[in-house]
This record gives sequence, C-alpha cells and structure tokens, in this order.
Amino acid sequence: MATTTFSIVTPEALRFEGQAELVIVPGSEGELGALPRHAALVTTLKPGIVRANTVGGDGKTVERREFAIGPGFAQVLPESVTVLVDAAWEKSEVDVEATRAELRALRERPSSSEAEAEVLRITEHVLQAKIRVAGGHE
Repeated sequence: MATTTFSIVTPEALRFEGQAELVIVPGSEGELGALPRHAALVTTLKPGIVRANTVGGDGKTVERREFAIGPGFAQVLPESVTVLVDAAWEKSEVDVEATRAELRALRERPSSSEAEAEVLRITEHVLQAKIRVAGGHE
C-alpha cells in the first residue's frame, strides 16, 4: 500500500504526523485530494475540515481522521502533505456545546470596520468547521 507522510502544523505544535493513503484539504478554490506521488503544489486553505485515511504502524490498518482547521496553506509533494494552519482540532477535542455558545456570541458581536468584519467572518467559519468535525452539523 502506497502512503504519503501527512502532517498538520500550527504555530503552537505539530498537531499530527503519520502515514496516509489519501489526504483531502479545503483549498481556497475547492477541495483538493492528494494521493502518494501527487504532483508538487502549494495552495491556500480556507477554514474547514481536513480528512485523511491514515495508516497504522502495521502498514495495514486504515483509520479515517478528521480535523477542523483555520486558514493556512498546504504543501503537497510526491512523498508528503504538510498542512500549515493557525489552529487545528481533532474530533475528540471539540466541545460542541461550548463551540456553539462561542459561535452565538460571535454572531451577536458588532464589527466596527471592514477588516474586523472579515476577521469575524473567518472566525465564524472556523467555529462552524469545529462543530461539523465533531458531528454537530452546523
């Protein structure tokens, strides 16, 4: 089974690193799927969900992993996929009710400028992705 090294990196930590058969990222122009030996590219990422079919240490077990991410970049090389983002959460790390409360508070907050409105919009998309990755269907 061919695999690629898959990593998610935030400013705080290496959030995940392992082998994957397939990685799907939310590119700014749509979803992008990367298989082993994919052509090299760099793309911007919008807030959303990264999905990966990761391979266990035995080289046979495949597990579907999902991460909610903030905006960032992905570098795809023939032997690796690296996701560089502001923040990332795996399903088990998301408290759906707390995230919904945060989203409600954000939507009630007025913005004083176009730049602030854009930051609030991006934050809203990140919170929605966190809820979706945890199965909350926002």
